[in-house]
Amino acid sequence: MFRFLLIRIASAIPVLFILSVVTFAIIQAPPGDYSDFIRSQLINQGGASFEAADAQAKAYAHEHGLDKPIPVQYVNWVVGMVTRGDFGRSFFYNRPVADVVAERLPRTLLLALTCHILASVIGIVYIMVFHFNVNEINSFFSPRYGGAPWSWGKFVNLVQHVWPVVAIATFGGLAYNMRVMRGNLLDTLNAQYVETARAKGLSEGAVILRHAVPNALHPLVMYQGVVLPYMLTGEIETAIIFALPTVGPAIVGSMTVGDVYVTATFMLVLSATLIVGNIIADILLALLDPRIRLGGGAN
Repeated sequence: MFRFLLIRIASAIPVLFILSVVTFAIIQAPPGDYSDFIRSQLINQGGASFEAADAQAKAYAHEHGLDKPIPVQYVNWVVGMVTRGDFGRSFFYNRPVADVVAERLPRTLLLALTCHILASVIGIVYIMVFHFNVNEINSFFSPRYGGAPWSWGKFVNLVQHVWPVVAIATFGGLAYNMRVMRGNLLDTLNAQYVETARAKGLSEGAVILRHAVPNALHPLVMYQGVVLPYMLTGEIETAIIFALPTVGPAIVGSMTVGDVYVTATFMLVLSATLIVGNIIADILLALLDPRIRLGGGAN
């Protein structure tokens, strides 16, 4: 397992480098930079003439290296990160980019992980609560409560059927997890090894928990490898509405004003989370399935 982890980390380094090059190039592709934002602010809000504003903008660009070729800016940015841990300085916030990331990233991770864990757990547990009784999932009540008068038992039964709908409205990822888990269990429960387990006399609960569920979880575990960047950016709309100082608004705001090093660093963080997420997913799959640990693959 340790050797497997080292190989995955080593292979991730060139991928991260390529992603950083592509990201930096895309960010710099649109015309203009932060000096243009300064020029616009001086003219529109400061009442300066175009000549005075342009002179100050050019002086700012020269002082901060924005007038250098894009490859030179990229090399300086990467060298600063690798040699000094310096991600550059935010033009808009007027502080080191590392401070901006350190301030916003933990809050975003806490918010995103909480929602994702709840969506994943509820999306899987929902199937297990009903013991995969497909006939009851599409109704408000179990058959014995359908035409019965209201009672405490009927109310409890209604809550048991309705809470997944409430959870779906609250957690966006819940619907995906439930759909995938249901489809995987349907396929897995028809597999030959599951029928063999039933033929050996195992209870239905043991068949589901010990044989069907571990194999049905494979796609959901693999999904965790790509969900981390989505988790970090999926709260953009909510964070903007509630003015939360998280990653999403920082990315949008920095792109708007041309704060290139903030944008590039956050995009690099998202790329790194994608790589880390895939490594974590591989490790979880190896722990979940002995065949993967032994090098036999998942099929």
